[in-house]
Amino acid sequence: MTGGELPENIVFLTYAKLMRMDGEEIESLHPAYIILDEFHCCGAEMWGQGVQALLRAYPKAPVLGLSATNIRYLDNQRDMAKELFDGNIASEITLGEAVVRGILNPPRYVLSIFKYENDL
Repeated sequence: MTGGELPENIVFLTYAKLMRMDGEEIESLHPAYIILDEFHCCGAEMWGQGVQALLRAYPKAPVLGLSATNIRYLDNQRDMAKELFDGNIASEITLGEAVVRGILNPPRYVLSIFKYENDL
C-alpha cells in the first residue's frame, strides 16, 4: 500500500487463491512483473501448482522471489531458489546471521508437558 491507498495497477493474490484460479482467470491477469513473497512456499504441493500455472502463462514476465530462506527444511531440504530461479540469489544471509544482526527476532519456543494418564 502507498499512503493507505491500494494502487490500481497491483494485484495481490495469496498462494491459496492462485491455486484455485482456472486458466481463464490466470489469463486475465497480464502481469508486467511477478513477485513471489515467501517463495519457499511455492514448493508446497497445491500452492506450487498455482504458481507453476502462472509462470507457464507468463514466461516473459520478470519474476522476483523474496524469502527469509529458500530451503524447505521439512521437505527433504528442497532448495526453491534452484527450482524457481536456477540457483540465482541476489543477496544471501542465513537465518542465524539475521537473528544475530537484529534483522529478525530470535524464535521463541513454547513447550507444554502433560501426562494424559493423570488428566483422564
